[in-house]
Amino acid sequence: MCMWLISQRLTFIYFVYLIEQGNSEPIEILMPAIESEELLSAEWLIEKGISKVVLVDKSNKEFTLFDTEIQPEKVLRLIRGLPLPASEFQEVTAASGDVVGCTGDGSLGNCLIADKIPFYGLRKHKVKI
Repeated sequence: MCMWLISQRLTFIYFVYLIEQGNSEPIEILMPAIESEELLSAEWLIEKGISKVVLVDKSNKEFTLFDTEIQPEKVLRLIRGLPLPASEFQEVTAASGDVVGCTGDGSLGNCLIADKIPFYGLRKHKVKI
C-alpha cells in the first residue's frame, strides 16, 4: 500500500483520537481494511493512554492488535466496514461523531449535509502515482 494512503489513515485516526480523548467510551473508527504496516506504534498508543486496539472484521470477528495493562483502560476499535453503498453511507454519516472521512465522490456532500467535519482522503484510484 502507498505510504501516502497509510499516512492519511493514521492522520485520520489521530484526528479522531484528539476529538474523543476525553470520552471514556471506546473510540470506534469505521474504515477500509487496515493493513498490518498501518498499525500505530506501541509507544504512541501508550503515550496517548490507549491500552487496547481491537480490529473488527466484516464478519464482526474481533482481533486484538495491541494490549497492555495501562489504567484506566482506553480502547481503540478499528472496524473494517468500508466501502459502503451510498444509501448506507448516508445513514452511517448521520449516526457518526463529529468527524467523517470522505473521498469527494458524493460523500463530501453527505458530510456537509449531516453537519459533520469532513476529513478528505484521496483514494488510490483517483490519483496518478
